Amino acid sequence: MLTPGESVTLLQTRDRAIVAQFRAVVASPDTGLRFCYCSIFNDCWLRDSRDEAADPRRVEVCPDFGEAGFRY
Repeated sequence: MLTPGESVTLLQTRDRAIVAQFRAVVASPDTGLRFCYCSIFNDCWLRDSRDEAADPRRVEVCPDFGEAGFRY
């Protein structure tokens, strides 16, 4: 659980080769990040980084992206 203004580092490395690879993948138009999050009141939102103009979409529950959701 996060309080307003609190943040969490999801990924961190000091390995320059990994950083370079990660930046190249993120810069690719074929790459996107979809994530879902819920409030303590069970209000959930889904966000897709490939649709920068769109606000997060409210959903009943967060989908289970499963292992297939992590592709590279």
